[in-house]
Amino acid sequence: MIRSYFTATAGAITENKNLSVLANNMVNTQTAGFKRDVPLDTTFATKLLTRLAMADSGSVGQAVFGRRVEETYTDFTQGGFLATERALDFAVRGDGFFAVEREDGSVLWTRNGEFALDADGNLVHARGGSVLDVGGAPIRLAGTGFTADGEGGLYENGQLTAQIGLFSTADLTALIKADEGFFIAPDDAAPQFAQSVVWQSLEQSNTNMTKEMSLAIVSAREFQTYSRIMKMIDETTGQTVSEIGRPV
Repeated sequence: MIRSYFTATAGAITENKNLSVLANNMVNTQTAGFKRDVPLDTTFATKLLTRLAMADSGSVGQAVFGRRVEETYTDFTQGGFLATERALDFAVRGDGFFAVEREDGSVLWTRNGEFALDADGNLVHARGGSVLDVGGAPIRLAGTGFTADGEGGLYENGQLTAQIGLFSTADLTALIKADEGFFIAPDDAAPQFAQSVVWQSLEQSNTNMTKEMSLAIVSAREFQTYSRIMKMIDETTGQTVSEIGRPV
């Protein structure tokens, strides 16, 4: 009886986490360059079989009687391009990321190429931070009267002024999400020259609202089912206790 309650509780907790991830995906449908998250859940039995197959001598983990969220996978599928005709908008075609240096010196990556110019002519990100060139240095322009090529080169008066840096890593799954569509730059960051830049455009979120809503509806129904099971078990347990304690 108690094990059944634990199983139902684990299922409810899993669906609650799934709903949180799906809700975040839907909220960011209109966020440029956003990459949707996919919650991956597993069971104790599945985890055990996986560890045995890998001949892993480490600990298997907690024995959860039911489902649990194993990890959240970020889907890096390319989003569509939205032409904005704005000179300070850029999109990446391929697996690269723009690099942005924050005030504290940390470097974050993003697919959102919504840039601006500050009072000193520095190319900055709309959400804060200096946009870096291919050498990892901030970019300065004389104004918005520039042109750009497909490799991120910025030209003023026909002269190459700077080249927007595109960076990537050997393992995209190792990237850690920060806030507002940014990722923490890994130690093995490397410039990417095979990727291209789409000028005066922004990459759209790869979230499909219809798909996310369908998944959310299914998850919500499963959460309700687990909640009903928990309530039923609780009532049955209470009745059993009452019957056992009743004098004959």
